[in-house]
Amino acid sequence: MKKNFLLSLAFSLVWLFVSVCFAIGWGREASYFLSPVYVWWAIIGIALLPGFLMSMMFFSNLLHWTRKEYPETDLDTTVIMCAYNEEANIARAIHAIFNQNYAGRIRLIVVDNRSTDKTKEIIEAQRKLCTPRRCLEYAYCETPGKANALNCGLKLVCTRYFLTVDADTFLERSAAYDEPHRVPKMCVRRRKSFCREHPKNHNHANADLRLFTEHCRC
Repeated sequence: MKKNFLLSLAFSLVWLFVSVCFAIGWGREASYFLSPVYVWWAIIGIALLPGFLMSMMFFSNLLHWTRKEYPETDLDTTVIMCAYNEEANIARAIHAIFNQNYAGRIRLIVVDNRSTDKTKEIIEAQRKLCTPRRCLEYAYCETPGKANALNCGLKLVCTRYFLTVDADTFLERSAAYDEPHRVPKMCVRRRKSFCREHPKNHNHANADLRLFTEHCRC
C-alpha cells in the first residue's frame, strides 16, 4: 500500500514538473498584461493544483487495479433469445453465444415470436454449429409480444442458471462466464415477464444481458 502511494506520488510530481515547464511560458506572456501574482494564482489554482490531485487519483487507481478472477465453473446454462423478424442479426447473435469462453454446456433456446421473414430458416441453418457443449433449440410463440415470448422460453428452462438476450445483441466472449458471478443472488419468479427495451446502438453492450436464477430462496 505504501509502495503504491509513493509510486503514485512520484508519477504525479513528474506530471507536475512537466506542467510547470509549460506554464512558465504562459505565465510570462500573461504577466505583460496582468499582475504576476494574479497570473500565477490563477495558473496554480485552476491548472496545476487540480491537475496534481487528479493525477494522484489516476495513478493510485491504476496501481491498485487488478483483474477480478472468478472460479472456474462448468454448470449447465440456458440462454433464451427472443426473435421477431431478425434475419439480419440472428446468425451473428447465435455465433456470439456459441463462441462463449464458458466451460459448461450452453443450451440456446431461440423463441420465434411470429416472424414473417427468414428468421426460422436461418435458425435451422445454424444447427450445424452444434457441439456436445453448445446446443441450439427452436421454439415458436404464437402470442405476440416479447414478454409472452420470454415466458414461452421460460417453460423450457431446466437448468439452475439462465440468461435472456435479444436477437440483435452480440455478447462479449466472457459474458456467460462473468454474469453468474456478478449477480449470484438475483431471484425472480419463473413466470414473471422480464422485458426491457434497449437502444439499437447498444447491441454490443454487455449491460443488456440479464441473468436470473431459477432456484433461489428469497
